[in-house]
Amino acid sequence: MDKERAIEVLCDTIDAFFEEVDPDNFETEDLAHTLLRELERAKLIT
Repeated sequence: MDKERAIEVLCDTIDAFFEEVDPDNFETEDLAHTLLRELERAKLIT
């Protein structure tokens, strides 16, 4: 994966995360689950 694609996936992940959880009250595990879903969606992991 090139840097531009990595940035795109990370931005999508951050956006998805803050749409799903209250930014003032979240757990690290919430972020991990969101990251995993976005990586799967981007087909970077299976």
